Amino acid sequence: MILTRRNSLILFVILSSALLATEAQVAGLMHLAQKPEVLTVAIIADVAIGIPLLYYILLARKKYSPASGVVALYFLSLAAVRFILPLPQQAYLDFVEILAPLGELVALGLVVWRARDIIRRVRQAQANALYFADALRQGIQQSLGRSLFTRLLATEFSLIYFALFGWARRFRLAQPESIVFPYHRQSGYTIVFYAMLFIVIVEAAALHFLIQLWSAPVAWAVTALNLYALLWMLGYYQSARLQPMVLTPTHLHLRTGFQWRAEIPLAHIAEVRRATFSDRKAEGYLNVAVFGEPRLVLRLKEPALVMGFFGKTQAVSLLGITVDDEKAFVTELNKRLTSTILG
Repeated sequence: MILTRRNSLILFVILSSALLATEAQVAGLMHLAQKPEVLTVAIIADVAIGIPLLYYILLARKKYSPASGVVALYFLSLAAVRFILPLPQQAYLDFVEILAPLGELVALGLVVWRARDIIRRVRQAQANALYFADALRQGIQQSLGRSLFTRLLATEFSLIYFALFGWARRFRLAQPESIVFPYHRQSGYTIVFYAMLFIVIVEAAALHFLIQLWSAPVAWAVTALNLYALLWMLGYYQSARLQPMVLTPTHLHLRTGFQWRAEIPLAHIAEVRRATFSDRKAEGYLNVAVFGEPRLVLRLKEPALVMGFFGKTQAVSLLGITVDDEKAFVTELNKRLTSTILG
């Protein structure tokens, strides 16, 4: 019998739920077991391996869902096990979660495996994308499928790319009727970023020497994590520099690094004005300034969807923003709003 996409999904949900319910019942009898540690390992293995395996057999193998979902389900399964196991037995789960970095290696291997296809799709997407990060996200999702995992993967690879190569790049806009508005210079974000960078480097060095007195391998492991955090910080800073706001004849492309993004039609903007204290408490308000309190507010005629980190969306009708050249932004936006109304 050939299972349809819908039936395969229903069967996956039923079997996964049955597996979780069974393991929860077994975990409830943990106090009767002579060797609870053996039972604990069995439960962890059943859930952390069984659910991703069911997903692969019923959905990914038949190409009903992206294969990348196996990695995401592995982490979700570990989270589910933590709710099932009694508190004394969760110490064993901590050891299993050390394997979580393997998920990063699997993700990297998946990208390497599909590298040629991803690069081809990214280049195709760059023809119509204003921002490189958008082209990279489209390329990864077209090649590996649309899922939470591929959104996480696209964000992570974009940050790493900007951290390593962003210093030599400049934002280039080919559309002559569009205007670029940076927002990272006058807000104080750059000063705060370098201050935080200095603090993290000093703290990482101090922690390394302190932990090394106890264990050199642990010291290097902690230092590696701190270096990865520094990489994220550098990538986020470059994402703000290389993803300015862009005003086109029809849209305002709103960006705050990787934190917020939205494509707002000019026809949906009612006005731009100075921000007030009461705006912060208004319903439908969102602060999308890269740092601190916004100085300007966009009031929308109808709520717009603003997308945050990892695909999180929020409907807003008031947007608090900050740009470096506020006067030029307000003048040009009002000019285009007037043209939109008259046109």
